[in-house]
Amino acid sequence: MGLRNLGPLALPPCLKIVTQVLGTPTREEIKCMNPNYTEFKFPQIKPHPWHKVFQKRLPAEAVDLICRFFQYSPNLRCTALEACVHPFFDELRDPNTRLPNGRPLPPLFNFKPPGKFNSIICNLWHSIDMVA
Repeated sequence: MGLRNLGPLALPPCLKIVTQVLGTPTREEIKCMNPNYTEFKFPQIKPHPWHKVFQKRLPAEAVDLICRFFQYSPNLRCTALEACVHPFFDELRDPNTRLPNGRPLPPLFNFKPPGKFNSIICNLWHSIDMVA
């Protein structure tokens, strides 16, 4: 028996949490997530702003990154590469950033494994890092 037949109270716990923050997905968002899932009836829930969810416990950049991940429409979610160049991680790209013990950060962005394909990826990463 699919969720569609169980009614709106049968949402899995993770989906309940997401809908409590994002609100009820629109028909278009449901179609983007799964074109075969158009008959499911979601409870009508208003979105809850992310800044209220975290109540100033996170920096604005962190909240923005989280917002970019939690989108109903997959094409609106940020990719892993977009997340890596997000301003939230700017401090990790700063050569003056130190670990709590005073040592420098390990080479987090040294993507130079051998091989032609990896070389192409490294060049792409470098060009994106230069733009960001």
